[in-house]
Amino acid sequence: MIVRLADALRRATGEPLARRHSLRGGAESRFLVSDLDQRVKAQVTGDQVAMVPSPATGRAWQAVVYAAGQAGHHSLTAVSTYLTIWPLLTREWRWQRLASLWPGERFARWAGLKPEHLRVMKHRASGAGRDAQDSWRRLSENVDVDSLATLRMELDEPVQRIATRDAAEEETAEIPKDERLARQIWCGALMRVGFTKQTAMDVSLSQPPLLSAADMACMVDLEKSVGLRDTQTLMRTRGYALSELAARLADVTKLSQANKSFDDIERVEPSSESEVIDALQVLSAFVPADWGVALLPERPGLSESALVRLRHLRDDLFVKAVSRSPTSRYRFVVTAPELSRTSPRTQGASTRVVRVVLSTAIAIMAARA
Repeated sequence: MIVRLADALRRATGEPLARRHSLRGGAESRFLVSDLDQRVKAQVTGDQVAMVPSPATGRAWQAVVYAAGQAGHHSLTAVSTYLTIWPLLTREWRWQRLASLWPGERFARWAGLKPEHLRVMKHRASGAGRDAQDSWRRLSENVDVDSLATLRMELDEPVQRIATRDAAEEETAEIPKDERLARQIWCGALMRVGFTKQTAMDVSLSQPPLLSAADMACMVDLEKSVGLRDTQTLMRTRGYALSELAARLADVTKLSQANKSFDDIERVEPSSESEVIDALQVLSAFVPADWGVALLPERPGLSESALVRLRHLRDDLFVKAVSRSPTSRYRFVVTAPELSRTSPRTQGASTRVVRVVLSTAIAIMAARA
């Protein structure tokens, strides 16, 4: 019987090496997905199919373990060898994930779409009740896949490398100089707070700056063990706005003055009120208007006239109590929007983000000078 079954299988498939064991992949896949044939046909025709079981329920892996157990296999062996339906299931899962992940600016440029037009597409799709899959489908039809490939292989020919223009060069060629510098500053700052080089490049849509991550890490001794997660979150969400202001200012001297205003140092002699006012004026040119700024004055405090002049530069300036140390110099701290302006934790994370962006911008601009 077994011999006859194998012989019939070879005649039906035209595969001379086919045997009864060759059926285990399909059989085990049917333990996992009962409508195997319909699901494969739907993938070929492009029809939508429901995930069974849905990964969102948390029972997806349990179903794999159950199917593998029925076949007498380990679950990992089943996925790697016997579950022939697995690549199609992962494709369905990735496609469902795209429903809530909208295309980014880089992918839009590959499809010949400007970022502002991408926002219009998203707005119209949301208004019509469509998810992100429609945008992915439309943009994918316009992407020239051949232009993105660095290798081309013809049948019966050896692999040959073809000359293609680097995709990053095409993007940066259309980006204004200030924006390109801002994205490089942001990329370097992301790496300095713990993001990998590839993640920093993906988030900032930029190539890495001139200096390596190791060089930039030596600029400021970051307290990575204190509030690192808060710092990373703020750098990812607020870093570009700060980097854009630094690139627009493009003055290493002023950026250095702004960075020094955060230093907690001992003073040799009391600072003059004009020195504090000048420091806030330079800092205000870099810190966005919706950020909070607080001043820790040194003893014996500030006069009323100095406070009036300071609040003329920054009407929402928060002046803390004078320093307890008689030798401590004044310093500023900042707070990102929508965060508590009196919390030491948010002040510390926000100030670290600003200092990292400032010192990164200073290093990059100095290297280019």
